[in-house]
Amino acid sequence: MNLLACDFVVGGMLMYDRQRDVLECLVDSESLDGVLVRLIAIAEKKAQSRHENRLTATQWTRARRRLIELRSWCAEFGPGSGCR
Repeated sequence: MNLLACDFVVGGMLMYDRQRDVLECLVDSESLDGVLVRLIAIAEKKAQSRHENRLTATQWTRARRRLIELRSWCAEFGPGSGCR
């Protein structure tokens, strides 16, 4: 049985592959940049989804833009940047 093909239930909520990827990234102690990259990819897919209404797509686009700004800020001032 391939566990990666299965959905998981956490806290009574069904988790999908994208959500599980982000949680695995956090659990595996991957860098913050890796987490932000995955969140940006999720927001981009949601913004471009033909299943989302116009308002929701706009909100996902805004979230994506803010995540990109956060990633840039973290690279400049966050952990590992050398900035104190």
